[in-house]
Amino acid sequence: MKNIIYLQVSLLLLLSLSFGCQKYDEGGRICKADATVTQHSWGLDRYFRNGNDETLLVLISNLSETYSDAGVVVRNYIDIEGESVSNSGEWALNEEFTQIILSGLSSMEWSEENSTISSSHYNIIKLTNDEFWYSYENGGDFHEFHFIPND
Repeated sequence: MKNIIYLQVSLLLLLSLSFGCQKYDEGGRICKADATVTQHSWGLDRYFRNGNDETLLVLISNLSETYSDAGVVVRNYIDIEGESVSNSGEWALNEEFTQIILSGLSSMEWSEENSTISSSHYNIIKLTNDEFWYSYENGGDFHEFHFIPND
């Protein structure tokens, strides 16, 4: 009888934890978004446009984004001329923790297909300790960015 009660309590606890913190579509807990996004400096690993891997077509290199607890985001990369570029802005999560909102960052020269990319609202697809994926749509194109820890 004790085993049955223990099992019921364990299942109830597990269910309450599962419903208390939703997950992103591809993984990661939404309720831990603040802590997870500020845990690393994130380096671009892959870029997809309309589902196609176009990482090798990106004109810049070494793109990294670092999010601080104070709401500051720093974006660093090497531009097409080989110059290091660093700019900073502000970041926040929307109320549902499903979008990351960036402001104050300049657009980047991106590829021959998309001369520049610029958005202020990115949909978070995955946010774990090892991966940070976000996306946005613009001009009929779906852009998806996969970042991994850079540090």
